[in-house]
Amino acid sequence: MRFFTRQRPVGGRLGRYTWLNRQLILILALAIAAFAGGAAVDQTVGPTLEQAVHGQASVTAQSAVVFDTSFKMADTSLSAGFQPFDQFVGVIGDNGTSFTAAMETQINSTGEFNVPIANRSNANAAAILTLDVPAGIDVNIDSDIQVTHARIGADRWLLTVGKLGGNVYVDVRPKAGTQPGEFKIKGQLTQFAG
Repeated sequence: MRFFTRQRPVGGRLGRYTWLNRQLILILALAIAAFAGGAAVDQTVGPTLEQAVHGQASVTAQSAVVFDTSFKMADTSLSAGFQPFDQFVGVIGDNGTSFTAAMETQINSTGEFNVPIANRSNANAAAILTLDVPAGIDVNIDSDIQVTHARIGADRWLLTVGKLGGNVYVDVRPKAGTQPGEFKIKGQLTQFAG
């Protein structure tokens, strides 16, 4: 039996597989690095692009139907034959698509407030009015001749607003057993295309 301590040649069959494995590992590592780098670029560009769209774009989309900020929301209970609220404050949001009304009511009293609506288009336009109403309060709306409405949900209405705009009147009635107090109602207009 012969024992010898000869080293294997580097260029043999096993050497080629080792070289190929190293090349595959290198290619795989480069692919992973490129993919990770691309993801990092996407993460960097995403917020920048998002900021440009949300806060720095020179073109802004405007809603055709908005709450009219040139008029004030008011307690119209007395003129409608309802009992006036003890206190009422109504504020329309800066963009004209939302409002908040705070009022103080008495037991079994129905009050009403108006929300002026503008139409910025040259034709009749539609929007969905959604009211966020606290538990214990029932609401219904009415409108003047320039605004038609149809209830499409518990606290949602489809509005069609004429070219001149108009008013929506929100009737507020505490449910039976509701204690008198202060309540807040929020409204949101969403454009309706259909």
